[in-house]
Amino acid sequence: MLSQVTEDLIVKHFNFKKKFLDYGGGVGVLTRMMRDRGLDFYRQDKYAQNLFAQYFDISDLTNEEKEFELITCFEVLEHLPDPMKEISEIFSLGDNVLFSTMLQPSESVENLESWFYIFEICGQHISFYTEESMKIIAERFNCYYYPMCDGFLHFFTPNKIEEIDLAKAPVQIPKLSWKIKNKMVRSIDKAYRVLFEKEVPEAPYPLASLAERDSNWILERLDQ
Repeated sequence: MLSQVTEDLIVKHFNFKKKFLDYGGGVGVLTRMMRDRGLDFYRQDKYAQNLFAQYFDISDLTNEEKEFELITCFEVLEHLPDPMKEISEIFSLGDNVLFSTMLQPSESVENLESWFYIFEICGQHISFYTEESMKIIAERFNCYYYPMCDGFLHFFTPNKIEEIDLAKAPVQIPKLSWKIKNKMVRSIDKAYRVLFEKEVPEAPYPLASLAERDSNWILERLDQ
């Protein structure tokens, strides 16, 4: 679902021929998926080994090349002990950023024991955000803030966009337990596909998978 959202956002509002970055990209799954879709994505992660997008890591680029048209940052914000420090690093690599995180419900913190996103069982979600938090981030980095997918995705850009279709995506993530996590994922995917099968036309842009090109480039590099 995130790979399709990202492609749709890029081709509608950005130069799809430029470079992109998945920040906190784990083992490189999304980066590989986006390259297979024809987009020049790279991966960054301080704490995970790049398994699926080797040779297409931020560490493979020169400092001059580390300038990205759009940066994705999925399932990262809630893990940060010092959010603004890390967010500043992200914005140093590009002006347009797409985050994912669940916003804190309107209840006070004292009443959040039942909020599934805290994930007490693992203790890895340590930073939580409100809509006001997102507005503060936008102000700090001179951006407009566009909530997307019912507030699960958060798009920051210095460009004012009069209408962003993705903001209307009816993706709702209710208070669910781990036992029905798979059902939640299927519901999100179905809701997304129902919307975009109607609203996103067949790609009018000349995107083709980079898989074969990447393979040949890697082989040449290994030969050297």
